[in-house]
Amino acid sequence: MRLPAATAVAVLLLGVPGCGTAPEIPAVPTPNGTASWTASPAAAPSAQRIVDAFIAAGLPAGHPRDDSDTCSARGCTALVTTDSVSVYVWPDPAGARTYAQTLGNRGFTLGPIVLSYAAGTPAGDQPRYESVLRQTGG
Repeated sequence: MRLPAATAVAVLLLGVPGCGTAPEIPAVPTPNGTASWTASPAAAPSAQRIVDAFIAAGLPAGHPRDDSDTCSARGCTALVTTDSVSVYVWPDPAGARTYAQTLGNRGFTLGPIVLSYAAGTPAGDQPRYESVLRQTGG
């Protein structure tokens, strides 16, 4: 089926609804079958728990430190920084997405969590961090 020329032009100019922003991938449900924490930000894992999961998975996360005292200026509720990645917890997914957009390809968001990759973190490691985040229960 061919689209009328006006429809094709409108799609090209306006884009397809929902395109242009990365979809949020839901977290893997916890083993006990509870709802995904991305649907309930209050149930999200702590920044420290996420860093601990990175370490348990063998990912680089050296020298973890709690930098939550800097959150008041940013709007986050918790922050744990490591040599490779910083884990931010935001009060809601909208705040997390807004902050992650400022990071470009050095950031990732899932629900109220933002991962901010250090300059020396290999791009090839980023999907591994994101996979562990998706599997970390609240």
